[in-house]
Amino acid sequence: MKLKCTKKETGYMLDHILVMQYTPRNLKSHITSRPQSSFLYVECGRYKYTHDNGAFYINRNEIVYLPKGSHYTYEVLDKPAKCIQIEFDLKKITDGKPADLCFSETPVRVTHCLSDVKMLMKDLIGRFFDDDFMTMASLYKIIALSFEPKKYAYPIADTHIRKIQPAIDYINEHPSEKTSIPELAKICGISPSHLRRLFHQCLEMSPVQYKSSVLMEYACKLLKHGALNVSETADILHFSDIYSFSQTFKKYMGISPQNYVKQSE
Repeated sequence: MKLKCTKKETGYMLDHILVMQYTPRNLKSHITSRPQSSFLYVECGRYKYTHDNGAFYINRNEIVYLPKGSHYTYEVLDKPAKCIQIEFDLKKITDGKPADLCFSETPVRVTHCLSDVKMLMKDLIGRFFDDDFMTMASLYKIIALSFEPKKYAYPIADTHIRKIQPAIDYINEHPSEKTSIPELAKICGISPSHLRRLFHQCLEMSPVQYKSSVLMEYACKLLKHGALNVSETADILHFSDIYSFSQTFKKYMGISPQNYVKQSE
């Protein structure tokens, strides 16, 4: 399967797509230089991923992104285990020249728009062999929602998301502002505990986690622009020191801010 999506001199291409639903036979394995990028959705069980920079766990109903070329060890901790996995190659085309495009150097947990991404992954199982075009369209959307959610906003369809939308909009419009949970709740006209509960129901993350993810996306824009160095970016985003900023950046982006700057050059 291959589909090009171009605009002017820059575009993207998906190729070698494979969608699987399976019970893992290998309960522990070391991966050296992963041949393709992948999303893995744990329907049942619990996984541990270990790489050079640390380790983390993926529980039931969580998703991990596994970038092409990454090195890591995974271990299935709880059985029975079952997962949905999408393998693919994503390339960015600039001036007619394709180059692999990955969003981190190591495996990272998907946190943005998790409910929508899970729904799309489940839907791909039913349509993979029947509709190549829709398979690729869904995969493009999964990638977009996972890594650039503000550009591809979910529909505000139910009353729960409507209640917290003012807080979501405020966070998106003031990414570096220190806003407390009570202040966000007041904007929405609900209690802080209700705000936390609705964030978990609608976005499957806390308000603090959402604020941090938006802040890191803003940090990426500042670093990519090139006007500020890493230390200056940490300062303008109100981090106490560059170490704290680097730790938070790597937690959410899967790469250090210094390496992100090098990749963006």
